[in-house]
Amino acid sequence: MRDFKNALIVCACIAFLSIVGIAIWTVRQYLPIVGIILLVVLILAVLLALAYVVEHLHRRFFRYEHIQISQYGSVLHRRNAIVEIAPYQSQARITAPSAAQIIDTEITEEEDMPVLAAHILTFAQLLERGIVQAAIAQGKMLLGYDAVTHQLRYGSWLDLYSAGNGGVSGSGKSTTTRFLLFQAVLASARLIMIDPHIGDPDESLSHQFSLLPPSIHQIKPCDGRDSNVSKRVAWLSRELDRRKKTAMKLPFLVFVIDEFNSLMRHASKEVRDDLAALLLDIEQEGRKFGMFALLIGQRWSAQDLGGADIRSSLASKMAHRFSDEDQAKRFIGSKYARALLELETGHWLFYDTKGKTSEMVTPETLASDGGIIASIMSQSQEYTPEISYESTLKPRETTLQIPERTTGDLEEEASSFDVESTTESTEKLALARQIIQLQATGMQKAEIMRRIWNVSPGGTEAYRQAQEQYQQTMSFIAEQIGG
Repeated sequence: MRDFKNALIVCACIAFLSIVGIAIWTVRQYLPIVGIILLVVLILAVLLALAYVVEHLHRRFFRYEHIQISQYGSVLHRRNAIVEIAPYQSQARITAPSAAQIIDTEITEEEDMPVLAAHILTFAQLLERGIVQAAIAQGKMLLGYDAVTHQLRYGSWLDLYSAGNGGVSGSGKSTTTRFLLFQAVLASARLIMIDPHIGDPDESLSHQFSLLPPSIHQIKPCDGRDSNVSKRVAWLSRELDRRKKTAMKLPFLVFVIDEFNSLMRHASKEVRDDLAALLLDIEQEGRKFGMFALLIGQRWSAQDLGGADIRSSLASKMAHRFSDEDQAKRFIGSKYARALLELETGHWLFYDTKGKTSEMVTPETLASDGGIIASIMSQSQEYTPEISYESTLKPRETTLQIPERTTGDLEEEASSFDVESTTESTEKLALARQIIQLQATGMQKAEIMRRIWNVSPGGTEAYRQAQEQYQQTMSFIAEQIGG
């Protein structure tokens, strides 16, 4: 391209000089002296042009040319072929810099070094590496990966309280639900699950937990009929009142409702009101007594929730991808609504209990990972036959499950009584396991009581009651091991 431009310049110069020469030859007849001077100038210009052409052709075909690429080297080439890359030699000899010329500076990793994003592990890999177990041993859980740094975010159910999980189908709601509830189960929490799709294994949420032992459910999962919902709402309300009186918080209970907007649309006004009141109580007080809620749905307007303003009872929100900007605004607010329309599958905006919003990524969590959880539970000391839910409740295994259909008032009353009668033994067992686990870490009695009952040694009534429960639990442990 460069040679072509040079040729055009030479041709233009020759044409120009030819025109000028003709003009001078014509002027010579009228102004002889001026014409002769101009003719000499023209001849000199032609000679200079010819010299330039000869020099260019000689350099083009016979000489090497250095093109400097830095102060330390150049490209040595002839014609269109690069011959070699040689050190650049200037008149001034290049010497190494002296110590005085070296600037002593410190490179900080945060400002000057690039941050490499960590690899996002699957839930199965997190279990295999013991990351989930280590978090649970410290009283924590994994909330997911930060979408920007790809670093794990640790927290607990105190970051959720009464949580809403929203988004369209295929946005990752079910994966996030499995990820959180699998950890809750591994930490000895019990589930109370309402599953409108319980009869369809492909759509059923409870079916995704079928590889886990039935004991993970405080009450057997049910569909969304008013009678079943009412029983569970009534039981949870009584349990919350009982825990307020006794200051007990174990076992942790997670109230899970799938297809929440569908359930609320078809529920009676009485059921909607009772459920809304319970969820508000869980948001305000339930966390103090180990009771939490997780509501999963696609649509969150008041109309889609049967007229009930449940959104006010949500302390935290997990917003996956939405297809309707208005629904997104209803769920998380107008500030982030448009961003929800473009979220990738598995990504979600987390509005936490402190009012902060951040983008998260859920590790790939499969229903088959429940088999890994079950294996860990069976191998754990917490689930040995000598002291386990299964062995303790085996004689009354069926009484823990509220029947979905009742044939009379007497049977319904007996079922409700049986469920409540097992609560004391299950809580005592859960408390015993927690105390044993803390003792295994070397924790002393005072710290154990502070951790479980949130009391410090002293003469207060709360400490006296906690000490009495501690002694009763220790006696229960002694009975279990034959002491």
